[in-house]
Amino acid sequence: MPWCHKKRCLAREQKYEAEGHRPSDCTLSLIWEKAVPIHTSLVTEVLPLAKGAYSTKNVKESGAEREYSCEELLALGFTEVPWEGFNPRPIVDRQGRIVVVMAGQPHDPSYSAACMEVHDAILHEGAAANFCKPSNNHRCGGFPAVNIGISYGKGQKVPSRLQNGTLAAIINRLVGSEAVMQMATYASASLNLWAPQLHGHYADHLDALYKKLPHLRPNFARSVFPCAAFNFGGNIWTFKHRDILNCPYGWCAITALGRFDHRRGAHLILWELKLFIQFPHGATIFIPSATIMHSNTAPVQGNSRSSFTQFLAGGILWWVDNGFRTEKEMVRQDPAAYAEMLKRKGKRWQMGLSLLSTLDEILEPVSS
Repeated sequence: MPWCHKKRCLAREQKYEAEGHRPSDCTLSLIWEKAVPIHTSLVTEVLPLAKGAYSTKNVKESGAEREYSCEELLALGFTEVPWEGFNPRPIVDRQGRIVVVMAGQPHDPSYSAACMEVHDAILHEGAAANFCKPSNNHRCGGFPAVNIGISYGKGQKVPSRLQNGTLAAIINRLVGSEAVMQMATYASASLNLWAPQLHGHYADHLDALYKKLPHLRPNFARSVFPCAAFNFGGNIWTFKHRDILNCPYGWCAITALGRFDHRRGAHLILWELKLFIQFPHGATIFIPSATIMHSNTAPVQGNSRSSFTQFLAGGILWWVDNGFRTEKEMVRQDPAAYAEMLKRKGKRWQMGLSLLSTLDEILEPVSS
């Protein structure tokens, strides 16, 4: 790599370390012109969650694993949202909070090409991995999915990096790809644009985590998300589900990839909102994946689709908020702090919702 290019890269990294991803006034002006919000009657406050608001309840849903067609969804009273995957569209709840964002993608053909490069790499690596049948069946769908990054839960004493065994080399190659880094960076920058307080909340907790456990490293230098998933398979669609271990008030970034007709299939279904959204290749959508039930319509037969997601396990926030320890350790080591923590539990959901922005708050610098 030429020195001048290295110097520019270093300057960008230093700027990110100092400021994070700050949207320019030009970007905000474009949003003011293009972003048409979708208003819903969603009452976000009543979405299911576990006590403490670090995870959600595991509620079984009927018909979770069946495929739903566009015609069925329309008959059930759903609304289809047409979208070409570029101009962003925020979706707001009854209180005017932005709860979902169709964040889109840059108006740059090279970005779409990079995303297709990732899709092809996922197909290639998936074929080489020769996934066994148990890998193809899980609560999200009938396809192989592999997570990479930092997580916490399921009996862990401390947050740790996920181990992928024989798949480690494959996943590390994908994560090390410049094209994947580009997608990850775009998603993180978009999160800071549409939910700056939430982005800051993530960054503050993760900065504290990395200082406490310096051996942990994020997947991507310029992404705030500590964990990611690659969904393999040439024709994937997800079952009706919630990602119950993700942060309930947080957002998951989903990027659709592949060669498919987004008008005829591969929609993102948001069940509480009664919407199904056209979801083209290269586009990114943010959803609160822990609290809103979501799934996909199937891609048209013969089409090829994969996806890349980034997210944060709510347990990481929990561990940091508890002073870098479990609740059992906290009650034993510091009963007074434990008592204060119990008082905060009932208010954490409202605190989390207060991190979400309204459209007016996002556009305030432009309109003032």
